[in-house]
Amino acid sequence: MVAQHLNSESHYGLLIIGVLQNGPSQKAGINAGDIITHINNAKITSAKMALDLISNLRPGDVAILRGMRRNQTLQFKVVTEERPQMSGS
Repeated sequence: MVAQHLNSESHYGLLIIGVLQNGPSQKAGINAGDIITHINNAKITSAKMALDLISNLRPGDVAILRGMRRNQTLQFKVVTEERPQMSGS
């Protein structure tokens, strides 16, 4: 389990491996290495669940994310934005 490897007390959640520069997550203070455990009070038990919750949000919606960073509980207020176009599309 990733959380155990990272010495986290949580046995669920989504490990953040990177954030888009100047994207909503970075603006909210989320960093690579953080573990997001809840999105709008829903416990994150899989990556699919997290993607489903995020995909139901519209640009301008506010999502409250809770998570862990080095065994410290954190809360982030993320204002969603329109997803940027991928280059080459």
